[in-house]
Amino acid sequence: MHQLDTSRTRLKTSIRSLHGLVPFRIVQHFLRERNFPTSRSWADVADNIVNSCDERDALRATDALLTLYEEYKIWGKKVVALFPMTAQIPEILRKLPPLEENPYSATYPLPLPEHRLRKLPEIPCLVAVRDIGEGLILVFCSPRYKVVREQLSLEHLRETYIEQYKSFDELFAVRKTITQAYDVVYIPRNQTPVQVRVDCLQFRHTRSADKYLDSVLVALASLVNIHTVAFPLKKPINLFPLIRKIYDNPKEGRVCEISFECSTQARHHQHFRQVRADLRNEVYHRAGLEAVGMISPYLLAVAWDKDEQGNPLEAEIVLPGNRKMLRDAKPLTRAFIPKAVSREAFDFAIRRIQSYL
Repeated sequence: MHQLDTSRTRLKTSIRSLHGLVPFRIVQHFLRERNFPTSRSWADVADNIVNSCDERDALRATDALLTLYEEYKIWGKKVVALFPMTAQIPEILRKLPPLEENPYSATYPLPLPEHRLRKLPEIPCLVAVRDIGEGLILVFCSPRYKVVREQLSLEHLRETYIEQYKSFDELFAVRKTITQAYDVVYIPRNQTPVQVRVDCLQFRHTRSADKYLDSVLVALASLVNIHTVAFPLKKPINLFPLIRKIYDNPKEGRVCEISFECSTQARHHQHFRQVRADLRNEVYHRAGLEAVGMISPYLLAVAWDKDEQGNPLEAEIVLPGNRKMLRDAKPLTRAFIPKAVSREAFDFAIRRIQSYL
């Protein structure tokens, strides 16, 4: 009975970790494919499996769900930078040391409890190496902080402070939240670009995204004992030209968000996310385009509902450029892939990017 209770606890922990990360319909399909019972809600999944399976099957379900969790952390919502494949990059693989026990090993692929996470340095730590045949995946974990601004109610203040702040219309507090980041370096065995994928909640915040990307590269260089000056992953591919190329191709997905500058230097931002329609064909957008003659897009989000073979698929790419990039030489070094609910969707998005390089 004790072992079954332990199985139930691990199963519920794995499901709780998937909740909010993976759409429930994906979990349902995943379980059905493996002949596990499912339910109509997150709350009942664990109980249905445990109550209708023996301990061995419950453990098997837990292992399967943990694998699903890891896959979503590797191929899920990520900020991605691409680096040209060079002759020096295989040296990284040759110098990669054996994987050692680390603070994250005890719970991986699940995150550490918050109190343990707060004690660790913000330095990416290699926690997993996965050989997927066509390439090698390196997974780095680290604490990642986010500053959250929250509105306060006077009712929650002590009486001594209520009098002091009663003349204020609104009160706000700043709180520092923490999550466990799962950053990934993917080194393909063919000549396609190396991918560095990082968790970044504020993906449009250039400094945050660049900071996380740099920290992963520094950690990898240190791990293989290659000085950062000589490290082959130094100059990411400039993705800014893709904005114009993708926008100009009416057969490439559907544009669901765009920021652009007109010939009059007026700025405009449009988004079309609630409706599965292409902004390229939206009446207001087309009328404006005819009026000004030409626009210069500098931010673009494009989505797809099918893959190259016409199979249903949900994928999206955001190229978060800014207006200065229209005139400056500063490159756009990252893309954001926000809607990958499977490895297939993530790889599809990467293929679409690579087709324009």
